[in-house]
Amino acid sequence: MHVNLCVASCVAGALWLFPGSVAGQEVPPARQLTLIQARELARRSSPEIAAARHAVAAAAGRERQAGAWPNPTLAYSREQTSRDGASNAQDIVS
Repeated sequence: MHVNLCVASCVAGALWLFPGSVAGQEVPPARQLTLIQARELARRSSPEIAAARHAVAAAAGRERQAGAWPNPTLAYSREQTSRDGASNAQDIVS
């Protein structure tokens, strides 16, 4: 009994706090769309079209990257040998 009273008071409190969500809200009247407006709306809000648009942009980026020159590299090598047979070498590649 105590649990039912607690649940009922919580529901009543929620209804009191949020009366707008309980009362029916008017639905705005439907507006008429032209074919051009409907196509534009579909183009802007379609996830498939957005994914295709991003795929085209990614392909264009890959094409641009494939035609670019590779990054330059620099290599330096040094070797030193002494009379007593000791040697040391150094290679630097970047």
